[in-house]
Amino acid sequence: MSKTYSHMILLSGEQTAPNLLAARYYAPEKVYILHTDFWKSKLMAERLAMRLESMFPETREVAAFQPGKVTETVSELLDELPDLVVNITGGTKPMSIGALQAAQRAGKDVIYVRSQGGKTEIDTYTFSKDGHSRVLVTHQVMDAISLEDYLVSYFGTSYQVTGVRGKKGTLGRAFEEAIEQALQPPVVDEIHMGWKHESGAVDVDAVIRCNNQVGIMEIKTGSKARSAEGIKQLALAGGQRFFGTYARRFLVVNQDWTRLSNLKALAEALDITVLELPEYREPRPLRSEEIQTLKQAIYSRLSKPARYVQWEVVRQKVIEQCARMQYFLSTYDERKFQEQAGDWEAGDQMIDFLNKSIGETRDRILEDLAAWEPPAETSSLTDIIQSAIEMIDNGPHCKNWGDKKACERVTNALRSYIKAE
Repeated sequence: MSKTYSHMILLSGEQTAPNLLAARYYAPEKVYILHTDFWKSKLMAERLAMRLESMFPETREVAAFQPGKVTETVSELLDELPDLVVNITGGTKPMSIGALQAAQRAGKDVIYVRSQGGKTEIDTYTFSKDGHSRVLVTHQVMDAISLEDYLVSYFGTSYQVTGVRGKKGTLGRAFEEAIEQALQPPVVDEIHMGWKHESGAVDVDAVIRCNNQVGIMEIKTGSKARSAEGIKQLALAGGQRFFGTYARRFLVVNQDWTRLSNLKALAEALDITVLELPEYREPRPLRSEEIQTLKQAIYSRLSKPARYVQWEVVRQKVIEQCARMQYFLSTYDERKFQEQAGDWEAGDQMIDFLNKSIGETRDRILEDLAAWEPPAETSSLTDIIQSAIEMIDNGPHCKNWGDKKACERVTNALRSYIKAE
């Protein structure tokens, strides 16, 4: 179960995503946002505070490159507020060092947010009396932020979402509309078509979110799909001054880039994923294989949508619980079965029967899970697991005593997981 904190310290830097994710996950009563006198640090602190208004954010200025001064500021807060955790992910490196030293001296927990392989995880570190640290727990964070959270925390109100912008009656507009239609939830968690910075200097055709991961997309047809225009737009929009390092970049073209090796190399060097849909030559919805190409690329760079990531947790819990039951049978004292059955042969038969029943029940449940999707309105992991429990309880799995017992063990394990979370 996640530890709760009533107060949290956040270190403001150019990237607000780690602070936003930590605050959304732990939901403290109040946050303290430390920033430097650098204009961008102040600005990002103000924008972060806009999205965390319900947590009564308080901003404080600290020295950017003097860890000792940061330690003093954080120590004062730690003395005032016993139930406080420090997020050391953001800010300058000296800020992180100073905050870490203060937490270490006070014996307070610190957290670090990391995002890799499509996962967002938060490590919680605790300190012993002699100052040594250890990882207390690592939590996987799912579906903690929205697209609006991300956009406002990075841009404040300095942007517009315009919708599809291509000229009506053109293939370019039809291509954008086809992609918008193909990427509607639940394929991705959210999609905004047509994002534009208020300066007019930066725009992208689409912004998407899968779980806590955000991507930006340029969609090109014709001669533009054979040029570096989309690459340049994504390189600018995906820089630290705009969408930041946490946003992944996608370029969708209706051309075959087999012979465009220079453009491919440039896109690869800039960490831009190119999706080629060369058969799109006239206005139409995307074909199933084209949608699959989009999904595979997006899921490999971001993650699967939160609903499906959560559903995978349920699947793993079913497998784990059935494995535990089979292991229990393999180590169980056979004499108890033999005494109940009255002879050795009957005891062995009972163990074989139960082991087979557990395996068959597991396979049937997993088969149903693969074919059945949770309700569209389901959002939290608790709701997802509850839906799975209802599906198992109401399913055709309990035909005999062994199956019924196996099902009960699985659903009880899932209910215990809900309580632990």
